[in-house]
Amino acid sequence: MKPASITEDNPSFDVLDRYPIDCWPWPRIAVFVPMAGNWGRADELWPTFSEIARSGVRIFYHPADITAVVRNRVAEGFLTTEYTHLLMLDSDQRHPTDIVQKMARRVIEKPERRIVAGLYYNRRPPFEPLAWKRGNDGLYYQFVEWGSGLIEDIDLVGTGVLLIHREVFETLERPWFAYTYNGIQEQKADYVYPTEDVYFCQKARTAGFDICIDTSFESPHASSSWVTKRTYEEYRDRQEETKTYEEITE
Repeated sequence: MKPASITEDNPSFDVLDRYPIDCWPWPRIAVFVPMAGNWGRADELWPTFSEIARSGVRIFYHPADITAVVRNRVAEGFLTTEYTHLLMLDSDQRHPTDIVQKMARRVIEKPERRIVAGLYYNRRPPFEPLAWKRGNDGLYYQFVEWGSGLIEDIDLVGTGVLLIHREVFETLERPWFAYTYNGIQEQKADYVYPTEDVYFCQKARTAGFDICIDTSFESPHASSSWVTKRTYEEYRDRQEETKTYEEITE
């Protein structure tokens, strides 16, 4: 298939194997990396980003600042370009070097997808997966078990690995990202942080945009060690063992 014939209405997986990322006619993906204070692991983190850049993708870096401010600035700049998608990759995560291709595959197989997240975990206990589903009671709950693949119809995700179609930014009113306590649950359920990613997801869902998450890979999160699914499961199992012991010794 000739490059000129590949469009959103006529997508092709050929782009993944035959062309450098900066030559893809569609999707046109730009990567944004917000800088943060992760220099203790720079020797492990930055070779990954260097390898991602070598695949031909355009990477935009932004100096450290308030996270919501940085994401809004980058989204504004993104809309002045001809790129179709913005891929946010946080600098405190060790991403697969082919992450752009992995995320692109999800929109090529279904071009109407507007928001696709990648799986990663909180770097603080209980190291939970940063993805939530809204229950019938209006509260948000995290996934406990899932397979390897794409999960559709998610309500909240983290922005550490997030692919966003430009239509989302063009549709939603500014600001796209903000810290807010409005609408954050006060009743007992899985805790949801009032951070800029929660604000963005709630705003996008209200506007009718679906969110999905790819669980076929993960981006380890930098902490005292690399936080992965195994970290989460081991911590969860220890908590369950402790609870059982306490129940026995009561």
